[in-house]
Amino acid sequence: MAEAITPEVAGVHKPDLRVVSSEVIRTDHTTYTPEGARVHYRKYAASGAHETEAPFFVVSGFAGIAEAYGPMCETLAALGEEAYIIDPVRAQPWKHELRPGQIITAHRLASRGIRAALTDMRESHGVEQAHAIVHSKAGRDIMWTAHHMPEYLSSITFLGSVGLGHNMSTIIAGVPSFIAEDVPSLVRGIPQDARNLDNALDLVKYFVHRPHRVLAEIALIARADIRASLPLIQANGIKTAVVEFANDRLLPPEHTTRDIQELADYYGIFQGGPAGHGAPIDQAVALAHELITIRDTLTS
Repeated sequence: MAEAITPEVAGVHKPDLRVVSSEVIRTDHTTYTPEGARVHYRKYAASGAHETEAPFFVVSGFAGIAEAYGPMCETLAALGEEAYIIDPVRAQPWKHELRPGQIITAHRLASRGIRAALTDMRESHGVEQAHAIVHSKAGRDIMWTAHHMPEYLSSITFLGSVGLGHNMSTIIAGVPSFIAEDVPSLVRGIPQDARNLDNALDLVKYFVHRPHRVLAEIALIARADIRASLPLIQANGIKTAVVEFANDRLLPPEHTTRDIQELADYYGIFQGGPAGHGAPIDQAVALAHELITIRDTLTS
């Protein structure tokens, strides 16, 4: 299925970046994990543009709804960069009546979905390698692929990622303001057709009706520590970038351990706008430009 999209890119040009087309084509694709779980991913490309040798591959975080990352992918495509994004593979749909014993953001399932999408991108679209852009929880989810399928990844850019030495009590303390400030902007970033609106409302209900569950899942995610893995995946030939958000309420940059700045090939703090944890959604255009610059720095 192909859908034409016209991104809002006026006024954000940089001298070294050229909008190659005002029309971006989005195509939807489906594949399956070896265990039979269905995996959806989308490809954004400018109409008539040549295929990118190593496109961007976006993986959303804990509260990810792929549509919310659409404007960032559209901007990348309008600037001549192909971008793929995987729909989060979850144990259940976003519903606030979830069974208490089932974690919705299962790490193993997410990792298998990433593996399946990258494999299908190679087999169906000829994508030999990708520049992964992983947000929040996805920093942990990408690790299996980085360790076991390094030939599929040219670089990984960790955006507001878990596992960088943040203090768990600080993360949990930041959850209420994250829900109050960041979730509404995430919902506003979703195109408001009926299907996507239902997804957004389900997400809000999940956070509002199950606050203790949200705390428990975030605490579980926060236990991850990816610092020791960075030298290992770099040894596999994968470049790494860490980008934190200046006003991130959930994973504040001032609580990141200093060693992460030395471990990563690139480190930076994104200052654009409010730059909260939802920056890939509410600062999509500015961040898309930044991602291209970071990619070029890593590969130069």
